[in-house]
Amino acid sequence: MSILLAVSYLGDWLDVLFRWFHVIVGVTWLGTSIYFVRLDNSLHPVAGDDSQSGSMTVGEHWGAHGGGFYHVTKYRRPPEPLPEPLHFATPWPAYSTWLTGFALLIVVYYANARTYLIDPSVADIAPGTAIALSAGLLVVGWFLYDLTCRLLGRWEWLVALAVVAMTAGAALLATSLFSPRAAFLQVGAMLGTFMAANVLTVIVPMHRKMVAARRAGTVPNPVDGARAKQRSVHNTYLTLPVLLAMLSNHASFIYGHSDGWLALLALMAIGALVRHGFIVYRQGAVPKLVPVVATLAVIGLVAWLAPAGSGGDSAAPTAAAAADGAGGGQPAAGTTDATNVASGAKIFQSAGCSGCHTLEAAGATGKAGPDLGRLHPPSSLVAEVVANGRGAMPPFKGRLDDDEIRAVAAYVASAAGAP
Repeated sequence: MSILLAVSYLGDWLDVLFRWFHVIVGVTWLGTSIYFVRLDNSLHPVAGDDSQSGSMTVGEHWGAHGGGFYHVTKYRRPPEPLPEPLHFATPWPAYSTWLTGFALLIVVYYANARTYLIDPSVADIAPGTAIALSAGLLVVGWFLYDLTCRLLGRWEWLVALAVVAMTAGAALLATSLFSPRAAFLQVGAMLGTFMAANVLTVIVPMHRKMVAARRAGTVPNPVDGARAKQRSVHNTYLTLPVLLAMLSNHASFIYGHSDGWLALLALMAIGALVRHGFIVYRQGAVPKLVPVVATLAVIGLVAWLAPAGSGGDSAAPTAAAAADGAGGGQPAAGTTDATNVASGAKIFQSAGCSGCHTLEAAGATGKAGPDLGRLHPPSSLVAEVVANGRGAMPPFKGRLDDDEIRAVAAYVASAAGAP
């Protein structure tokens, strides 16, 4: 095995393992967060306890699960003396989710910056510059968000507007710097950084500060609890938008759209609205408008992003059309001549197609994408998918010109034995 092949093989394993661990710890973290928010919003006054000023308790919750019954009581401040052992909600799933996510960003996007992070048709920048911009945006985004919370924390609606503006600005900037697929991930990584840093720098320190005050015999500052609660609420509203961004690399028809960044913002807003609906429901109300508005918004997006006719949206490449003749989808004259096919064979290797697809004639054994030898795709379909992308495959429009897309499409159709 050559060194290059060994490095590629190791990279594939790191991708799988980091992705697997990322999902495991992410589910653990988000599940814990959602559970405590649900618990907080389903508390009832404790019988016999004065619910006005001076009461030690906020409320209690009775639950049944796994064949047993549970009773949880929330206190306004730590009781005295503190019960032992005192269990903290462990922060390591939050930290591990961010660390594995950043590891994936390095293994998939930074290590393959020319393929996945950079799109010359968007911004023709060097890999080192693109990586520095990507990492820098995560840091700058966090500092802006944290400063906003510290300065405007008393006016939650202003903080919400600022976060929306930051997310919109990040989406527009990312789609102006990176490939569309990477841009969506960049926005999600920024919001995920907000969430993990909230746990690291605010939520956990405030909890420990309150416990330390009680152990020292002093009354904990209620402002510390309020700050932790505020960031916890922010995290729960960011949950569904971040999950959307993390899954977006499977939706090339969205990130490849000319207005993909607006579609991303709309879907994130829908996710936050749905999360709000769950919170309101746990508070005892029925959010009747939430499912209606969310459904109508999704229907509107489906209509907006729908491809025009059979050739894609208004921003769709011309390569597919060029590969189709006037005669009902037959290849245009000259698209399968020997010169074009020979040129396409070289592009198939240089563009990395052989790493993802199986094509016996090319000696390609990739398993990430479809087996082209079994599919026998016509050149018109290959040209459309290469240009536009589909599923996890990124679009190559901009990286390859129309002639190159036509050539590789002709080669694949010829090598795969298309009818």
